[in-house]
Amino acid sequence: MMTLRSFGRIAALLLSLVGAAHAASIPVQVHGQAVVVPAPDGFAVFTPAMQPAYDRFELLNPKQNLELAAFITTEDANVASQGGQPDLHRFYSVQIPKGNAIPALTVSQFGQVKQIIREKNAEIIKGLDLTSINTQSSAALAKLVHGTANLKIHGMVPLPVHAETERSMSYSALIHIEAQATPAHGPMRQKTLDLVATVNFALIHGQVMFFYAFGQQNDLDWTRAVSKAWLAQVIAANPER
Repeated sequence: MMTLRSFGRIAALLLSLVGAAHAASIPVQVHGQAVVVPAPDGFAVFTPAMQPAYDRFELLNPKQNLELAAFITTEDANVASQGGQPDLHRFYSVQIPKGNAIPALTVSQFGQVKQIIREKNAEIIKGLDLTSINTQSSAALAKLVHGTANLKIHGMVPLPVHAETERSMSYSALIHIEAQATPAHGPMRQKTLDLVATVNFALIHGQVMFFYAFGQQNDLDWTRAVSKAWLAQVIAANPER
């Protein structure tokens, strides 16, 4: 489901406060199981060596989910690897829920999960505690600028499911965010941004994983197209055992 786990890093994209790691694929661990994640075409792994951009990216990430990998454009990766501040207008994230592993789901059980999300997703999102999320993101942003900050996710509109396979489901969401930050020694800066995200969740070795593609306001078709191709690569790289 769309849980807003990744929205802290949107603040980095909003405010731009924040050698590329090129790889055909990277291995990640999901509750002790190896999962292969292909790098999306034209993107590179965002690594801790890319300072200070990486720490700023991670600082603004709410911690309810565990991020396993992030990918940014090769251009952004080149900027970040040289100590610069990348635009981060488009990026990907791979995550799993924090906590202990759940018993492996069968395809049939995953189908039941998909049905619940299909029927209840808008209701689930409406019930999210945006106040808590905004407070956490604002505090992280204030720490980053060594001053004061206020970040508000004013709304998120989930769109209907647009793609589905036996092992995956995808839908998109429209997100409206406003933010302001006042550094200890500098003027206040404000930004308003409308973003899109395509949320893909897939059953990989019995575990549900989240694959996000983020873009700008006019990138809805892009996030959907690249998500379809990327998700097919991920599933092909991880055949059921």
